[in-house]
Amino acid sequence: MAEREVRLPGCAACGKVRFPPLDSCPYCGQPGGEEKVLSGVGTVYSFIVLHRTFHPAFEADLPFAIAVVDLEDGPRIAARIEGPPEAVSIGMRVAATYFDRESWTELRFTAHDN
Repeated sequence: MAEREVRLPGCAACGKVRFPPLDSCPYCGQPGGEEKVLSGVGTVYSFIVLHRTFHPAFEADLPFAIAVVDLEDGPRIAARIEGPPEAVSIGMRVAATYFDRESWTELRFTAHDN
């Protein structure tokens, strides 16, 4: 069973969480870091609605929204937003949800009340 957590490396020196995962902290240069479990709650910074896809496996899902999300306790990341794309808006509160694929689990976001 897939773990259902948002995990990213955090810097032991300055405490910042980074994405994409890197060997050293882009903020202070400290090598290494520890993996942190994040809340998965954030705010939509920007988004687009896809009406075409680059892979036939996603054609049945069209249209759908991909958003850049500012995580409350981490960096900015991009992921699909569950639900109708016309319901997505900048500033919308979202929470992590997960979609199981055949061999991997996809991080997505869904509307969050708080």
